[in-house]
Amino acid sequence: MDTILVIDDDDQLRKSFCKLLQKEGYEILSAASGEAGIDIVKTNPNPLDLVIIDMRLPGISGMETFQRIQEIDPKLPVIIVTAYGTTQIAIEATKLGAFDYVLKPFEVPEM
Repeated sequence: MDTILVIDDDDQLRKSFCKLLQKEGYEILSAASGEAGIDIVKTNPNPLDLVIIDMRLPGISGMETFQRIQEIDPKLPVIIVTAYGTTQIAIEATKLGAFDYVLKPFEVPEM
């Protein structure tokens, strides 16, 4: 089973998104901050298949979270999501190796 880590500080959105992905057959891990997400990447006994990170997080930003995750596992696909997107952020995220960059709100089937 594919395992996806969702990092988003919006509890309701994170829980809803996790529930939808579980219905699709994925094993879901979640974190409400970048630091907690990084800890999961470091300590999870099974390899992750995808990380979805919100850009605005408490503590360290989504971009910094992404960069730290890339240091731990450079091949781990990461999708950045945000409601506050700019072209510059999208370019920066993809240059750093993000798999994709998605603006909120998004259609779940598209995701």
